[in-house]
Amino acid sequence: MTRAGPAPPAGRAARRALAVGAFAAALAGAPGCSHPNAVATPRAAARGPRGAAAGPAAVAPSPESITREEPGGDAADPGAAALERLLNEPWGPRADKKNSVAIGLPDSRLWKRIRFRLVPAYVGFRYGNAHHALAAFVLRDAPKGGPVTSDACMHDFEVWGRDFLRMVNGQSTDPTQARARWKDSFITVRAREGSAPWLFETKRYAGAYAAYVLDGPRCGIVAYAVSMASDPQLARRVRDRMAREAFEQLDVRGPLVQPPPP
Repeated sequence: MTRAGPAPPAGRAARRALAVGAFAAALAGAPGCSHPNAVATPRAAARGPRGAAAGPAAVAPSPESITREEPGGDAADPGAAALERLLNEPWGPRADKKNSVAIGLPDSRLWKRIRFRLVPAYVGFRYGNAHHALAAFVLRDAPKGGPVTSDACMHDFEVWGRDFLRMVNGQSTDPTQARARWKDSFITVRAREGSAPWLFETKRYAGAYAAYVLDGPRCGIVAYAVSMASDPQLARRVRDRMAREAFEQLDVRGPLVQPPPP
């Protein structure tokens, strides 16, 4: 007997649920759908060209058409135009409502702070109503039974991710791994691609995420996912920029009190 899945939400809620499923798949998924376009490690990405020519996205939108709702404005391909902005605009910090933690975001003024329904994020952000990119900071209790390290926090987060992926029938590539420096310690950084089906559509995202040991001790995860709908190669370049440049920007500004689950 086949169990019926959850009833699909309508309109914007459906788009967000679809994006969140793919977001989680791109961040902490179970292995299982590796493909020839292997995910570059953050370290490998840093060795690649920084100024490669733009892809078919190319004609920029008119400045007056660029909004938080559609960063790609009136470009012929708004999705690709939005990713070009993420590839080239400067970084800026964005914080939760209580200003207790901030993460770095390229083109930071055009991200909207949101709350994910299915991912227990401390704070989340969306780039455009079409979810051209997503970002989140996740706060978790430290795993018990051993030293609390970045690797242990990463493992704990990915165990949660595997369970979540089974629930949404998502898939992801096997991750690649690198190290980055944050303050006086090294943190584990991983990159992968993921997808999640919803009705007749599948969302694919390229993701990068890092695990931090915070006071408590507790675990913090900073995660980014970039939509591959318009231009997969451009999405990977944006993801690689985030993997190179974003994770040192985490700024814990005050006490972190985990909000109740949604």
